[in-house]
Amino acid sequence: NDEVEIRDASHLWGRDTYEIQDIIRSEIDPDAKVACIGQAGENLVHFATVQHELGHGAGRTGTGGVMGSKNLKAIVVRGTKGVTLADPEKYLSIVNEIEQELRKDLGLQDWRERGMAFEQDEWWAQLHAQPEWETDIHQTALYLKYKPKRTGCFGCPTQCMDLYPVEAKGGSVISCTLYTGPFYELRNNDIDLMLEWVIQAHRYGIDSISAVGIIRWLMKLYEKGLITAKDTDGIPMEWGSREAMLGMLKKIVFREGFGNVLADGILPAAKKVGRGSEAYADHVKGIPQYSPYMRGNLIPLKGRCLAIVMSSRGDSMRGMDSREVYGETVKIITSHYGEEKATAYAECLKKRAKEITGTEKAAMPDEYEGKPRLVVYSEDVIIINDCLSTCKFGTSYYDRPFNEKYQAALLSAGTGIETSEDRLFKFARKVRNLERAFCVREGMTRETDSLPKGYMDHPIEEGLFKGEVLESSKFEKMKDEYYAVRGWDIATGIPTRETLEQTGLEDVARDLEKLGKLPRKVPVRRSKTKER
Repeated sequence: NDEVEIRDASHLWGRDTYEIQDIIRSEIDPDAKVACIGQAGENLVHFATVQHELGHGAGRTGTGGVMGSKNLKAIVVRGTKGVTLADPEKYLSIVNEIEQELRKDLGLQDWRERGMAFEQDEWWAQLHAQPEWETDIHQTALYLKYKPKRTGCFGCPTQCMDLYPVEAKGGSVISCTLYTGPFYELRNNDIDLMLEWVIQAHRYGIDSISAVGIIRWLMKLYEKGLITAKDTDGIPMEWGSREAMLGMLKKIVFREGFGNVLADGILPAAKKVGRGSEAYADHVKGIPQYSPYMRGNLIPLKGRCLAIVMSSRGDSMRGMDSREVYGETVKIITSHYGEEKATAYAECLKKRAKEITGTEKAAMPDEYEGKPRLVVYSEDVIIINDCLSTCKFGTSYYDRPFNEKYQAALLSAGTGIETSEDRLFKFARKVRNLERAFCVREGMTRETDSLPKGYMDHPIEEGLFKGEVLESSKFEKMKDEYYAVRGWDIATGIPTRETLEQTGLEDVARDLEKLGKLPRKVPVRRSKTKER
């Protein structure tokens, strides 16, 4: 409510995220909500997370380490006053309408009925198969063994997450990449080990994707003979090894021995290890890429490649677009719907891609045309959802019902401030320019908007996408067009004064000018035909 206080957390220091929440609720209120860090955040691991409940983690970029650096263990909230709406009747009417639309959506129906484990298995079986490792066991075996309950975010009609019972290694919540990482990527055949890994990651408060990426890198180095068990504190980094997976994870969290080297991230670790290890460190802007977006699987998706390098984070969560991924592969992904529905879905996505970019080619994974505009659109849609605290899965991000029209209507009815779709997109552009300016201040330029060198101009040697190649010249042209659409300087990738001022960021332009980082050239003007 209206009380705010800072409390001593010394008795919580050293505890994991599950323990902390139980202790705090016993001290404050059983209904208190807690955002906290585990031991990884305390020890300033560069990919430590902020955790909430049993499965929600804000990770990848080390927010947990930031909290740890401030000796901040947890933020606790308890309120009883409710929420005031400007027009409750209209608001609830819109909510009921959109909920019915969401319940009718085929993709969301599938997630609601089966959860994410099955979808992840389909992805791996059809699109992201690793020729060097085959297994007869699938991650859905874990789901079928323990039969978890459906759960998810508060109020969501989909409930796409899996709540595992206490009998399953103590219980936890799993969804999406938490399944694939400690299973397929580390070539692990033990489904219970996969579950144990996820629970430990949640409890420690560490980003599973980054931790998997670093351990996968070590296993590859060990396989290639570039490191031995002597380098890794006596732990042989063998594929699928329990000791390698859980033992090294613990060392990273507590910065023990070689784990102290890894805790600062994959790039600093590669520099310290040397011996050519940098060539195997799959990363963008220092963020390890999880296997679906490593070389063999990423190169065929030209728009996804662009989205990742343009992301401030260096991953796909701020810019990937489902139209490209599903435009041609939808028949495989949704095979259980039947070919007729899958084909109709693909045509719908191609049509929408043309509306956004002017060409159906934007929906084709191996095409370059239209991708810059598709990435810009996707980024803006994701920013809108992040600002409104809505899940992307039910929105335009996946061409699903909860689009910007509904979002603007709900925001208007809830706040009493009339908001349009165009206003949402204008605000998204302001956010994107502010974010880019911050990154520019910290040293990001066109040169850092890049993939690892081995990704360019080298055809894929094996697998489903054998022969596919990412041409560097065409990729650089996509970057040119992206910068032009954004109103950024093409030579440097920095927002121009004109662009910053047009989006209400005059003070930011002055700051960049003082630092000598504001482009002097007049930007290439954006086309008005397809601009949102």
